[in-house]
Amino acid sequence: MQKQNGKQFLNDAEKQLRAAYEEQLKNMTRTQGNFMIKLVHRETGITVFDLLQKYRGNFKTFWWNMGAKMFKLNLKGTYDAEGEDKEMEKYVKKLDDIYNRNGLKFIINNEKFNLSVPSSKSSKKNDKSK
Repeated sequence: MQKQNGKQFLNDAEKQLRAAYEEQLKNMTRTQGNFMIKLVHRETGITVFDLLQKYRGNFKTFWWNMGAKMFKLNLKGTYDAEGEDKEMEKYVKKLDDIYNRNGLKFIINNEKFNLSVPSSKSSKKNDKSK
């Protein structure tokens, strides 16, 4: 197997992440986007802007930042658990506690959720047959 260089590795990782999460991210509200930016900073200690700059370079960071500004998002946003984000911190800690308590983490990770909703076509077909 051929060894990948750093740039190729990042490109491949970006493709995989886009395939897995792009639709969910596109459908986020502005508020959800702000929360995500703040939570990335909470978990990494680095702003989204600085992460982009480190791994994707100044040019791409500039364009990502311009796009974020169009949606009134701040990629340089930080998380302040003692101040502005105190309420969010309470919820994060509560969720973390619930998630890790009594093996619930295992149950959640292994639970199968049936989220299928019958399409309008199939329900119309069933109505006609009655």
